[in-house]
Amino acid sequence: MNNLISAILPWIGTAVGGPLGGMALSFIGDKLGLSDKTKEGLETFIKGATPEDLMKAKSADQEFQLKMAELGFHQTYDIEKLNVDDRMNARDREVKTGDNTTRILALSYTLGYFTILAFVFFSKIPPENANVLNTLLGVLSTVQVGIINYYFGSSKGSADKTEMLNNAVVTRTTVSTS
Repeated sequence: MNNLISAILPWIGTAVGGPLGGMALSFIGDKLGLSDKTKEGLETFIKGATPEDLMKAKSADQEFQLKMAELGFHQTYDIEKLNVDDRMNARDREVKTGDNTTRILALSYTLGYFTILAFVFFSKIPPENANVLNTLLGVLSTVQVGIINYYFGSSKGSADKTEMLNNAVVTRTTVSTS
C-alpha cells in the first residue's frame, strides 16, 4: 500500500491513505516538480530517486508536517485517526442503512481476483494478452488489500514501526553530519 511512501515520507505517507491524500499528493508533487501527482507517480519518483532527491522529498515532508500542524494535526497519529474515522463512518453507514453493496462488491472482486489468479497459473496466456491480464491482476490485487483493510483493519503497528525506523535513520544521519 503506502509502505514505500510511509518509510521515506511519514507525514505524506500517512495522509495518502485517507481523505487528505489528494492534498498530500498535490503538495509533494508541487514541491518535487512531479507531473504525475498520484501515489504511483510518487512511488516511481522514490524508486528512482538520487540521495539529493530523497533529501528534497524529506524536506517537503517536513514542510507538510508544518502545514498539517497549522491545520491542527500535530502528530501523524492525528492524520491516522482521521483515516480511521473515515473508514468507521463508511462502516457505520453500511450498518445503519443495511446496504449490501460493499459486501457484494468485496465478494465479486475477491472471486474475480482468485479466478484471474487461477487462470494465470493454470493457462497458457497468449503474449498479446499478457499485459492486459497482468494489469487486471495488479488492479485486483490492490483492491484486495483495500477489502482486507476494510474488513479486518490495517496494520497500524507496522506503520508505527516503519516511522520509528525512519526517524532513527534521520536522527543518525543528522548526528553523523554534525
